[in-house]
Amino acid sequence: MWIEEDLAEQPEASVPEASGNWAKTKATYRLWSNKKVSEEAILEGHRTSTMIATQTSPGATPPPAKTSSG
Repeated sequence: MWIEEDLAEQPEASVPEASGNWAKTKATYRLWSNKKVSEEAILEGHRTSTMIATQTSPGATPPPAKTSSG
């Protein structure tokens, strides 16, 4: 995602400085202010992709079996 890339390349810069133009600056602030977007929701996609990648990699160890308590 370009927002992450822009900010990571210039961690000490302000959003307008890192974004480079008004459209990207506005898009960044709109994303951050969107109540439908949360850090948890964004990270969930990354977690899911990582789990799938590790489970389908050659030599991957299967996840531990779930146990019931009770």
